[in-house]
Amino acid sequence: MSLLEPVGTVEPNLILLLSAIALVVVGIGATRKTRSYWAGGDSAVRSKAVFALMGEPLGSAMASLVPLAGPAAVVFGLTALVLMAREVSTGTLQDVLGVIGSVLVPPTLIGVALALMIVFFGRPKLLIPPHLRNHHGLVGEAIRSVLASIGRKRTRGR
Repeated sequence: MSLLEPVGTVEPNLILLLSAIALVVVGIGATRKTRSYWAGGDSAVRSKAVFALMGEPLGSAMASLVPLAGPAAVVFGLTALVLMAREVSTGTLQDVLGVIGSVLVPPTLIGVALALMIVFFGRPKLLIPPHLRNHHGLVGEAIRSVLASIGRKRTRGR
């Protein structure tokens, strides 16, 4: 007796399916706003107000991710849709969906890695909007904060 159901006999999960479709649609909408955000337009001003509620440096880190969020959401949503479709299909279609899924997984992982690099290290600068490029990432800001506090202690001790 197997604990896992054979592939192709799994019922589709409607909530996951709708979530993946919503992720693709929202990602497309966010991608359309990227140029305005990059140029510092209205969407950047509105986003800045929302991210300011998070405080610094987290607000700047999250704001730096906005241009990457749209394309990453589309790729992630498509990957989820393909992998879900593969689970409920059989035969040649399942093999084709497996190949498509294996092609979509690396860009998804690259998107996650880039997002983590932007949040923690503020790199690569080319993917950060020009008006946010002075952000050094959460790790860089923490190091700067520690070095600043050490410098203040040294000047007080003299």
